[in-house]
Parts: sequence; C-alpha cells; structure tokens
Amino acid sequence: MAKKEVASILMVIGIIIVVLISGCSEQMTDEKLQQELNNLSDEELNYVLSDDSETPNLSGQASRQKYQRLMEIRKNPKIQQFRKATINCRDSDGGSNYQEAGFVTLLNYPGGVIDKHDKCWRDGVKLQEYVCEGGRYKGDHTYDCSKQGKTCENGACITSHCSDGIYNAEEEGLDCGWTCPNECNFVEKSGTLNQNEIWEGNIFVNGYVEVPEGITLTIQPGTIVKFKYSRDYKNLDKGGLGANGGTIKAIGTPQKQIWFTSNAPDPINGDWNGISIEDSSNSEFKYVIVEYGEMGIEQFDSAASIRNSIIRWTNAEGLYAEKSEPIFENNLLYGNGYHEIALEQYNTNVQIKNNIFHDGAGWAIHHEKTESFIEGNYFYNYEKQPITAGMESTLTITKNRFRDVPENAFNIYDGSIATIEDNDFGDNTVPIPNLNFENNENFKLNYLPGDSNDKYPYIFDDEDETRKIVKKLGGGIGFGWAITFKDNYLYRFSIGGGELGESLDFIRINPENGETIKYANDEIMNPRGLTHDEEYFYVNDFSLLKIFKFKLENNEFVIYNSFDIPFAEQGGTNGLTTDGEYLYLRSRNGEKLYQITKTGELVDELYIPGGPVVWTGEYFWTMYSCEKGMCKYNKSGQLVGEIYPVAQGPWAVDWDGEHLWTIQRTCENWDDPKIYQIEILDDSLSETSLGCIGFEDYIVPPDERDCCEGLVATECTQFCPNEFCCDPGELICLEE
Repeated sequence: MAKKEVASILMVIGIIIVVLISGCSEQMTDEKLQQELNNLSDEELNYVLSDDSETPNLSGQASRQKYQRLMEIRKNPKIQQFRKATINCRDSDGGSNYQEAGFVTLLNYPGGVIDKHDKCWRDGVKLQEYVCEGGRYKGDHTYDCSKQGKTCENGACITSHCSDGIYNAEEEGLDCGWTCPNECNFVEKSGTLNQNEIWEGNIFVNGYVEVPEGITLTIQPGTIVKFKYSRDYKNLDKGGLGANGGTIKAIGTPQKQIWFTSNAPDPINGDWNGISIEDSSNSEFKYVIVEYGEMGIEQFDSAASIRNSIIRWTNAEGLYAEKSEPIFENNLLYGNGYHEIALEQYNTNVQIKNNIFHDGAGWAIHHEKTESFIEGNYFYNYEKQPITAGMESTLTITKNRFRDVPENAFNIYDGSIATIEDNDFGDNTVPIPNLNFENNENFKLNYLPGDSNDKYPYIFDDEDETRKIVKKLGGGIGFGWAITFKDNYLYRFSIGGGELGESLDFIRINPENGETIKYANDEIMNPRGLTHDEEYFYVNDFSLLKIFKFKLENNEFVIYNSFDIPFAEQGGTNGLTTDGEYLYLRSRNGEKLYQITKTGELVDELYIPGGPVVWTGEYFWTMYSCEKGMCKYNKSGQLVGEIYPVAQGPWAVDWDGEHLWTIQRTCENWDDPKIYQIEILDDSLSETSLGCIGFEDYIVPPDERDCCEGLVATECTQFCPNEFCCDPGELICLEE
C-alpha cells in the first residue's frame, strides 16, 4: 500500500473518530488511537481494518507484545464500527488465485477508489494475496508458494527453475536469465555474420542476426538461444534469426535439444520474430524446440528440412513456406495461433510425414498453389478441419490417423485436387508416430493464442502522440491484404472464399455505417494490393502473379484485362498503388517499388523499402521500414515521416484525402473490426530516424544528415553505381 493511500485512510479514520465520539466510551483516547494507527506498518494496518479473523500476514512481522497491542486496537469500538461497513470491490484474478498476479479494486474505500496489488515478500517465497469475494473486500493474507514447489515473483507463485534438477543443474542453460537470481554467461549476438560461426552454450540474440550467402551458422546440441522480447508497439526491436542466402545447421540430439525461445521472465506467444530462411537449399533443423515467436520457422525459395522438433505457441504459423521444397518429418506441432503448417504459393514436393499435430487454435495444414504428400501423421483435438487446400493445390493424403476432429476432416476447394486413401478415423489401422524425444516444457502457455485468455497485445492505444484511431469497421469480414477508398466508399475483397461467385467476393463498404454490398468475382484469387485511377480498379493477385484491371458496371464485376507482374518468376508481391499516371508495385523482397504503366511495362525502380503502400498525392505511406512502423517517403526514397501502427499487422493501406485506412491483422482468428481509419497527429521523425545515411539508403537528399562512417556523399553524373541508378545533381552514399 502506498504511503499516500495510508495517509488518506488515516485522515478518513480521523474523521470517523470525530463523528463517532458522541455516545462512545473506550479506554483509548482519540489522540492516542490516531497515534497508534500512524505507527502501524502496511500489513498491520490491513489487519486492523480487515474483518478477516486469521492473521497469517503478521507471522514473523510482529512480536507477541505488538500482536496483543494490535488486538486492542482492533477491538476498539470505533474501529469495529468502521470495519462493519461493506467495502465493495472487484478482483482481477478471481479471488485467492496464487498463480496469477492480480489486484483488487476497492470502490468505496476511505479516500476513494484504490487498487491493491498482490506482491511478493523479499524472501522470494511468500506471496501477499489481496482478495475480494462476492463483491466484498476480504482483506489480504500470506501464502507460502513453496507449498507447491514454487517461488514468488512479480506477485504470483511460479514454477521454480533454479536448482530444479530437471533441465539444468546449477542454474545453467535454459534456466539462465529467467527466474533464477543469478545471471549466467550469455554470448550476445546481433547483426550480419561475416564469417562462419559455431554457437554453443547460452546465446542471447539482441536484435536480428542475418546469415548471408556463403556463410554457415552451426548451432551445437544443447545450445540455448534466447531472443530479445518486446510487447511494446512503440518498440519493434524484437530478436530474430534469418538465413538470407546462407545456411543454418541446428542439429541437436534427443537428450540435448536446441532451444529457440524468448528471454522474457514470463514468455508468451509473439515475444520474438521467429526464424526465416531465404534462398537456402541446405539449412537443417533437427531436435530443436521453437516457441513463443511471431512465427516459428518460415522459408522462401528454399529447401530446408525440419525433423524431430517441437514447434509451438506462435502467434501465426508454426511452419510456413513459399516457393520452397521443404521436408517436415517426425515433429510435434501444437498450440500455434493460425496454422501448424501453412504452404502458400508454388511449393513443390512438400513432404509431411510421421508428425503429431494437436490442439491448434486454427487448422493444422493449409495449402495455396502447393503440391504436398501427407502420410503417417496423427491429428487430434481440432475444432476446425485439420487439412485445407485452395488455389489449385494438389494433395496426396494417405495413412494418417485422425481423432476428435470434425466429421469432414478435409476442406478441398478452389480448383484443388486431393487423393485421399487408407486414413484411420477410429479403426486403429494407422499407428501413432513414435517420436524419440521428450516434450520438454520449461514454461507452459496455458491458453491457445487468440482465445479469451491470450495475453499478447494485438490492439494498441486508441491514441498516442503520433496518431489516433477515428473509426473501426468490418467486423465479421475477416482480415485481408487489399483496400481502397473511392467515391466515398471503401472497397476490399473477402477472405478464404466468396458467397456469390466462384472466387472471392468484391465488397463495397459504407464508411459511415459499415453497410456492405457484395459483387460476384470468378477469377481473382489472392488480392494483395488494390488501387484505382477514378475510372478503373487495379488489383495485384499474389497467387496468379498478375495485375487485373476491372470496374463495376450495372452492379456487375467486369474484368477488362490483366498482365503479368514484373519479374513474376520471383514470386508474388504484396502492395499496389497509383499516382494516376503510373502503377507502383511492391517488389518481392520488399526493398523497392516497381513503377509500371497501366499495361504492365516497367518504367523505373524506386528504392523505397517496406510492405503495403499508398500514394497520397505527395508521399508514399508504407510499413515496416522505419523505427515507428508506419513510414512516409517522398519519391526520391527519403524517409520524411513516421507514425506508430494502431494494431498488429497493417496488411493493407489507402488514403481518403485526409485519413489513412488500413486492414489490420490483429489476431487472425478473431472476427473483430479490422478496418481502421487513422488520423495523423504528428509524423515528425525521431532523432534515431534522422541518423546517418548508409549505402542501403541509396539516394541522399540535400539535408543535414551525413553518410555513415566509411561512406562519402558523391554527386551523380547519370551513372548506376552497383546497379542503383541516380540522376545528375543527386547525391549517393558510396564507399570512400
């Protein structure tokens, strides 16, 4: 209890004493009573004012004489009369809940509404628990967490991982930096590797580690890799690991698994970014545990194998692939937020064999434009269909075991084909895969991502110093990657399927009241970027690798033509906008925008990094390429403004002339309003955003910033240094 709260209580008690003095007789004078109350500790005062008959909170805190004196004060008629008054309250953790740090809110306590928070004693074992039952304050008591073999930390009893003799003797390895008071020796890693490395022991990734082409990162059995966590939308600097042309070899053993986990003392889903593999044919993960990431392991244009591993408790996908040929064998996958495995866009010969899938928040395996072979797996405890496939996928599903899943375990749609043979739905013809490793859980996530107990902050502050949310729309429509504002209406596509045509519905939304009108679409499959030039709409199809030109005529959805996107062989992209004259398409690697004509001819490449994009008439707004998260660039590629996002995952953006409109992912499984109208309050750059300019920023506008160390600003004379072109008079940061 804070001293101000105590002072307020004592002041009100003084008033009570004055009010009750008439007609009352006691052994202690009012002045003496006030003096006695002033001398009480927080625990002693709580005992005096509480109607709880037990006094465990005084154990070891007061001498026998002191205890007798407290009893005299407690029996004082004035105190007794005050104590009989009902104190209404709320309890955030539901009463005597020792496993959750909670607080009680006292609604009519002397001095006004106050909160009392559960707290730990200095011995790290005892918990001071405040309790409200039936809407009435019951006081506080002390609980010994060691009765459950636990310690007390941050107001709750938690499992002790110090000297537990289970995972690590003498507080080494996995226990380091979590609940143990000692700090083990962690080797800190961040940035791009410039030579082959071997990781072993305790590794802390304080940022993003990139393994570039020609470099191999080898991770030894038993290595504990902890990643910097963040749940603050104003601090996007989470840890992550990626191979960009390089190779990651993380090969443990059944007895010495490799852990990839959060460094938080109370880890939860989404704490760190995850592991990303790009352009890597030899990366390999075996006997690893990946937990608490935004993603588990994702791969692009690769052939990485994941075997004998545990993938759990991610915000989105446990395993994800695009344009890859992955192998997933003998793994345990559970508790992931959207899919255990998602295969999107031109994956071939995907091998999914002898895995165990259970208790996912969404679907077990999802396909888009993918060929897969699913054999010998065990699926159980799924409320949704374990296997789904759309967008012309081809599946072979044989000799798998299914228990406690929907009667129709498969959803094969949108031109997909599945061969389904010899599967076991209860006849015990297919054995459960025999995984030769233990399912070790150091901290267990006691909910599924997306359910009512989820602790991850998917939705951010309604207003901060940079922007505020004006409106939210679109509840029940789902998330998506395409939105545009035209003639006072919002337009987007449905997700997953349509009601009217053979493919997704095109939806018009009234931004004033949220009313919708749907139009049948038979061709556009996977829209990721939608814009218009007043006369026509243009949409980028991620799976068909085309841009479609269409309009609404007499309430009909009419496609006029389409053309292939630039560099279609590289794969689909996410983001499309127009300045009226040209279209601007996001590149697959996110580093630039392709300036193209409305018939598909490539005109120029603008080095503006990011994700979804919109042109406002003066600037491009995009995502993920600045410190705050939502980024404003001019056409020269200079970052000129930024604001914080409003929720998890801005996946589409447009401009109505005054406000930004976005589609936010929030949690993919929620049916909440995902369309946000955003007012920009202050998009000025932070000091760190105005730092030195590196070679990766290419063009240097004539401002006060300098090139980073080792680079010098050089005036262009119509040349293309390192394939990055600039015009005469512009400056570019080049090596000295």
